[in-house]
Amino acid sequence: MKNSAEKPRRRLKKGTISALQDLAIVLLLVLGVALSAAGGLLPADVVAGWLAGKAQSEEEADEGYAPAAAPYCIVLTPEDGAHCAVMHSGEELAETYGRFSAMLGEALGSSFGAEAVTEDDWRAALGGQGVYFDFYNDFLLSTYAIWLGTTMTGDSSGHTARRICLAIEDGAVALYYVRPRANDGRYYFRCETALPADALAGQLSSAVPNGAEFRFERAGYEHIDPYFVMTADTPQVYSATAHSSFADLGEAAAMDAFGMNSYLAQSYPESDGTLVWVDGESTMRVGTDGTVYYSSPQPEPGEVERLGPAAAIELGRALVEATLGRVSGDAQVQLSYIVFDESAEAYELWFSYTLNGLPVELPGGQNAAVIRLVGRTVYDVELRFRAYTLENATENVLPVDMAASIADAAGGGEPRLSYIDGAEGVTVNWPVK
Repeated sequence: MKNSAEKPRRRLKKGTISALQDLAIVLLLVLGVALSAAGGLLPADVVAGWLAGKAQSEEEADEGYAPAAAPYCIVLTPEDGAHCAVMHSGEELAETYGRFSAMLGEALGSSFGAEAVTEDDWRAALGGQGVYFDFYNDFLLSTYAIWLGTTMTGDSSGHTARRICLAIEDGAVALYYVRPRANDGRYYFRCETALPADALAGQLSSAVPNGAEFRFERAGYEHIDPYFVMTADTPQVYSATAHSSFADLGEAAAMDAFGMNSYLAQSYPESDGTLVWVDGESTMRVGTDGTVYYSSPQPEPGEVERLGPAAAIELGRALVEATLGRVSGDAQVQLSYIVFDESAEAYELWFSYTLNGLPVELPGGQNAAVIRLVGRTVYDVELRFRAYTLENATENVLPVDMAASIADAAGGGEPRLSYIDGAEGVTVNWPVK
């Protein structure tokens, strides 16, 4: 059942990342790297080691790359133990991140003296005065810094983190983060920063606690992720509809984004209804469901100049923005994952839809986009064109406590409120991660 409600303003939901930049909302790059080293796929710390002294110096903060993602959850703690959670609303997340992103950038850029700490230290930081960011994927901190207008040095620049906290301690601001892919058993880290404590405290002073708690601060739910944020109120989530949107873009615009000449390309249909265009060694296929597949020869290792992660992501982001992003309706497309294949010198990037501050799940866990590239050559692409429209009605969302109880009884994990784009249309649920 859907409830009547005023639809949220479109300007931030419809707006792309560049529009958010115009509003002085600095977004963040998501950089998740493969855990397995099988087949030459390198964990983040190995990639960071390769970057040291090479690509990092090339990927300075003044490169002008556009950011590729934003946090899904921000928790403001104006005083010890009193939290204000901002989540499940694209407009509120954008406004809040716009207030604190510059401080995150300054903290990253000025951080020094990274040291491993205990989980109790990390939890104490979350409970004290400060601000917490959760991006739902882990990122390379040095790339964070680039996208926030600065650079990082030192060991911590090669660490990845999904969860970051700026904590006010003894009149100073410390940077805490969880390093989920640590291979040495050191998961929790703390750095000193040059960020003024009074500046952060001033921004926090206007936050009004809304009863939110981290799971570890509550009794029960022992199998639920301890850093799952439990809000006091049931989230208000707007209903949505979706449709295949490739026709809204058109074949010519898609070929132009791939560097194909739509006037010279030869076309023909395949037996399953797929339409094919061929321009030289480049091929674009459009399935009956509007999914687009592009392919061209993959460069051999050493044939082209390697790119650092930030440059590779910008190349993929620009392609996604020129295709999916032009016809995604009220949704945005943001980076969700990246892996580097050392043997092939190839990157693979995944992008996902996000709608009004919530992730969108496609059937079978598919990605909105998968892009593979070597150097500046994009050689393999999958694009799933979907356009989303937010309605004036709201969904009847399962309360947070109930969702956590159900997940806890089923074995635990992290319930994550999401739009589910499936055969029955767009629904809202709590898939467990």
